Amino acid sequence: MHNDQTTGKIIHPAGLRKACRQSITQWKGTMEQRLLQIIDAAVYLGMSKGALYQLVHRKHIPVVRIGRALRFDKESLNRWIAEHQN
Repeated sequence: MHNDQTTGKIIHPAGLRKACRQSITQWKGTMEQRLLQIIDAAVYLGMSKGALYQLVHRKHIPVVRIGRALRFDKESLNRWIAEHQN
């Protein structure tokens, strides 16, 4: 048995997995995504994926590497935009 800290109800182990899935789904739905994939970052910056790949290759833009995957932190992109405004 597990005591749910938010509601105080006791959850049977079989229902615990379902409760965890529901909680994670609700959390994902309300939390803004911080790390963007290449296509999302390109749209956010108003450029093509190819142009963004070139900036990454030349090390002109901040990038987070997770294995071979490229991710872009929104806060870092906002700072990069501010630094490159005329």
